[in-house]
Formats: sequence, structure tokens, C-alpha cells
Amino acid sequence: MHWSAKDISVQAQEWLIVPYSLHWQTTMQKMLRIFLRRIKLLTRYDLEYLVRLILSGEESLGCVPLEYIELFIENVSERLGEEVAAQVKNCYNNSECPD
Repeated sequence: MHWSAKDISVQAQEWLIVPYSLHWQTTMQKMLRIFLRRIKLLTRYDLEYLVRLILSGEESLGCVPLEYIELFIENVSERLGEEVAAQVKNCYNNSECPD
């Protein structure tokens, strides 16, 4: 039997959609925490190396989701200074994700 959206009651749609959206939100929060933990584990040398690659254009930020970039830039600011973080942010703002 083929089902369409109009065959499913509003209550059933809410029962399906709300738990999924909550699950997605929880999953995204976990992923962001894992990402932040991983970038905090980078040594200063490794972070400086990664930033050099970004600033030289050898590493692109274009496809990185905004939530991750915000955490990365905040970490760069804390560890390497606001000026370096501003340069990384500028690279992100000027980058594009290739299709």
C-alpha cells in the first residue's frame, strides 16, 4: 500500500517528526562537543600548522558548517590570538564549497 502525507494524521506526523528533530539536535550537539574536544587536543604546533595551511589556501574551509567554524575560530582566538582568528574567519567568509 502506498502512503502519502495526507493519509497520515497531524498527530501521527508530530509523533514522527518531533522525536526525529530532537534526536537530530542531540546528535548535532554531541558531534560539536566531539569536534571541540578534538581541536583542543591539537598541540599548539599542529594548530599553527593547520592555520598556516588555511591562510595559504592549501586547506579550504568552504564546506565546513558554520557551527564548526565558530568553535574552531574561538579556539584559534584563545590559543593563537584574535588577529590570527580574524584572518581565519576572513578566509572562511571568502571561501566557497565546490560542488
